[in-house]
Amino acid sequence: GNGVLWLQWELVQAGFGYTYTYNGKACKAVIIDGEFGQNTLNAVKVFQASCKIDVDGEVGTQTKSYLTSNTASIFVKANPYNIPTTI
Repeated sequence: GNGVLWLQWELVQAGFGYTYTYNGKACKAVIIDGEFGQNTLNAVKVFQASCKIDVDGEVGTQTKSYLTSNTASIFVKANPYNIPTTI
């Protein structure tokens, strides 16, 4: 639904619109399609890890606040040219 579309848009803004590597595993880019699938779940977890908050895959109050703050650009700042990276 709309909440998932918002989440995916925020994740893309945070740099997850490109393939990336996490813990040695290739992860697919987030596509804004309104479906909370495996790619979106992976991105949520990696985003949470990059913000050093609980990695539970749930988009609760804390994760939402990080997504809407400048902290959302942590991943992008580490990877300004959107080159697949490892964090």
